[in-house]
Amino acid sequence: MALVTRPSASTTKPEGGVPSGGRKTETNLVSPDQERNTTHGPAAMAICNAITGALKQSSGKGPTKVKAYSTHDHVAVIVQDMLTTLERTLVQDGHEQLVSEARQVLTERVANECRATIEQATGRRVVGWQTEVNPSADRAFTLIQLQPL
Repeated sequence: MALVTRPSASTTKPEGGVPSGGRKTETNLVSPDQERNTTHGPAAMAICNAITGALKQSSGKGPTKVKAYSTHDHVAVIVQDMLTTLERTLVQDGHEQLVSEARQVLTERVANECRATIEQATGRRVVGWQTEVNPSADRAFTLIQLQPL
C-alpha cells in the first residue's frame, strides 16, 4: 500500500532559534485513500494536539514532535522527545524497562483523554488503542483502531 505524505502546519522559529510559545510540534498525516478516510489536515492536527496535551498533563512534559498517519481503519501516531529529565536519567543509568513500564501505565489515561477528540476528528469510533514505548530512542508509537466503515 503506497502512502502519500502531506506536510501540515508547524510552528516556526523566530530569529534566535527559539520557537515562540514553547517547543515545536511537527504534524504530518498520510492517507492512501482520502475519499474513504477523512483523517487529514485539521483532523491530524487535532489528534496530535490532543495526544501532546494528554502527555503533558500526565507527565509534566509534552513531546516536541508528533506525527499522525492514517490508513483505512487506523491512525498511527509517532511521538518523539517525550521523556522527562528524570526518565532520561533513569534510561542513562540502565533502567529502560522501568521507564517503559511507567509510560505504559499512562497509556490508558492518554487513550481516555484523547478518545472523544479522535472520534470527532475522524468521524469514527475508536475501538482499539495500542502503544509501544522505546525509552532509549525517546519515542513512542501508538496504533489507534477505528470502527470499520
